[in-house]
Amino acid sequence: MAAMARDPEQALARGCWVKLIGGASNQDLAAIEDLAGIHALAGVHCIDVAADPAVVAATRRGLAWAESHGAARPWLMVSLSDGLDPHFRKAWFDPQRCPPSCPRPCERVCPALAIDARGVLEQRCYGCGRCLPACPLGLIEERSQVLEPDAVAALLAQLAPDAVELHTRPGRLEAFAERVRQLAASGVALRRVAVSAGLEGGATAEGLAAELWQRFRLLRGAG
Repeated sequence: MAAMARDPEQALARGCWVKLIGGASNQDLAAIEDLAGIHALAGVHCIDVAADPAVVAATRRGLAWAESHGAARPWLMVSLSDGLDPHFRKAWFDPQRCPPSCPRPCERVCPALAIDARGVLEQRCYGCGRCLPACPLGLIEERSQVLEPDAVAALLAQLAPDAVELHTRPGRLEAFAERVRQLAASGVALRRVAVSAGLEGGATAEGLAAELWQRFRLLRGAG
């Protein structure tokens, strides 16, 4: 990869920007460190991980390793949500309720190897949801992880990321505006703020586009 193309700003301008999505709920520190290092060495421009001090520290260890082997440092992005979101959840069940004869389809479908005889290994689970319909008895539930508003600004100041991705949904404009205020209050000089939203809950493409323009204006107003 040419030296200029390795710069995130120039890659964005050229339309060839590549981001590694580490998982907003993924807290498998060893895996995150390895993924960050390998992908930085491969030339990605941004690594997006959970807004968690241990996760960010693991990511930075991986980036330091990649830099020592000649890689350019990508942006470090953390993900936040303005409310309940499937990206910020983990599976949970009580393994003592599982019948001994169960063939454990949940374990077979888990891509993160996060399920064993002890139940769900919280650090590995990144909330994909594949195990929920796989359980023949419906014993698996999802538990959302929502960051308390008062903690956001201080957490961002501690993590000092280069960029933030805000996960949102139609109808949550005020909650999104509150997150934007928290970004500003952190004092972190962010290179970019990305917005992620989908067509959940019956939203139309036209309605989603209108909501995204509202969020764009909020971010522009925040400077």
